[in-house]
Formats: sequence, structure tokens, C-alpha cells
Amino acid sequence: MSNALDQRMKISEEDKEIFRTVETKVHSAILHGDPSIAFDHGKELGRKAMLNGVAVAKLMWELSTKWNLFNIDETFENEVLAQWGYSPATTMKYVRMWEQTFNNPDVPEYIKDSLYGHPINNLMALGPALSEGLLSEDEMERAAKAHDLKTLKDVIKGAGGGSGTSAKTAIWITIEGNGDITAYQDGERFPLGYLDMQTEEIPPFAQKAIDRIIRESDIREKA
Repeated sequence: MSNALDQRMKISEEDKEIFRTVETKVHSAILHGDPSIAFDHGKELGRKAMLNGVAVAKLMWELSTKWNLFNIDETFENEVLAQWGYSPATTMKYVRMWEQTFNNPDVPEYIKDSLYGHPINNLMALGPALSEGLLSEDEMERAAKAHDLKTLKDVIKGAGGGSGTSAKTAIWITIEGNGDITAYQDGERFPLGYLDMQTEEIPPFAQKAIDRIIRESDIREKA
């Protein structure tokens, strides 16, 4: 299922200002003989794009935690699918990332401030380690300063000084597309059971129950 970023958007004249600004920046770069003017503008565009991705995650989390206030029969995940085109699995990745990272009281505020500018995929990779308490504050700082996903994953892989559980004692729970749920710890795996996610007509209340189980048990979709 494609998400909202894959779908055609209606562009207004006001929206087109972003393209006119690009032309202006390039013209200015040529006029001054300095391409850094254009490159700096590109960095700013990228920064705003990353911040928007994190803002979408916050919006999803806020709505998901308050969905019962709207008195709507449709599940939150299905409404996001209808409105934005994000699959339920993708929606839950966004929600979990915000919960594990920015709504996590064990992550210092100054580190959260540093994480806002990270690409959304990097934050999704970091979230489980923060939720499990795998990172010490020093390791959190190093993760926040990581310039790419590989460096970030290297920090997570070498972690083990967190205030909570260590990397070897951490328990990970995953769910596959067919609904199989598996627990992992220190290289060992054990099948826990199965969630029926493939029945064509799952009653709304049952879908809500499935979503709640996945969300509140921090079950991650297996790559």
C-alpha cells in the first residue's frame, strides 16, 4: 500500500512559491559566484522535510491516544489509511516511534531536542533500543549525533550500558505478515502464538483488539 507521499497532491499558486524560491537561490548563487547559497537552501529544505516527518508521527500518536474521544466506529489505523494512504503497519511504526522516543520519560529532553532533526527511518530504528532501556545517556548522545543510519545502528549494536535491561537480556517480540508472533532474546527464539490478521472481514471490535495488543505489547513488524 502506498502512503501519502506516493500520491498526487493538488498544488496551489502559494505552494509554487517553493519552486520560485529555488530559482531565486540558484540565480543568487550564480550572481555571487557562490554555489553554497543554493546548497544551504537545499539543506534547509531537507531539514524541514525531516521535521515534517517527525511532526506527522506526533500527530498520529496524539490522535491514536485520543481516538475514543471522537466516537467514530472506524479504527484509527483504517481512518489514516482512508485519509492519508498510510498502511496500518506503517501508521503503527510512526505511533510507536513517537511513544518510544519523544514520549519516553527516560530520554533526557536535550537528547530529544537533538533527535527531532533525524530522518524518520533512523528514529524508527532507534525507538526500540530506547524503549528497552538499552542505551546509557552517553550512548543516547552518540546516537543523537549519528550522521547516518549505519552509524546509528553501530551505536545500538554496541550498546549495553543502559539504565534498564542490557542488550543480551532484552526481549524482542515480532509479528510477521501471516500473523505469527515470535519472542527473541540473546539469539534464541520462541514462537508465542498467532494473530488472525488475514481474515477478509474482521469485525471492527476485533481489529481494535488486535491493534491494541500490537501497540501496548510493543510488537514489531518483522522486516
